[in-house]
Amino acid sequence: MARQQGLDPNTQATIFAWPNAARGDGPQKVLSGRQQALLQATDELIKDRTIAAATWERLASHLDRRQLIEFCLLATQYDGLAATITALEIPLDNPR
Repeated sequence: MARQQGLDPNTQATIFAWPNAARGDGPQKVLSGRQQALLQATDELIKDRTIAAATWERLASHLDRRQLIEFCLLATQYDGLAATITALEIPLDNPR
């Protein structure tokens, strides 16, 4: 699905390796500032149930108020879906 939306294999690999992407072509060379802000904010929101002020400020430089709210709702909705799939032990469609 990502390829159909124009995400090349290198970008996909960097996202999947986040935040431990290889340093040779580290995330700063592959991912845009917006993409990095979204990934960092997602990690914090899911792990800590909040977003650090510095990360929020960085994210807000890319998203307006409505988009910030939508981001929080979308990220936590997918987190809830992942938790449900895990709890119910639903097998993945395409396991690696």
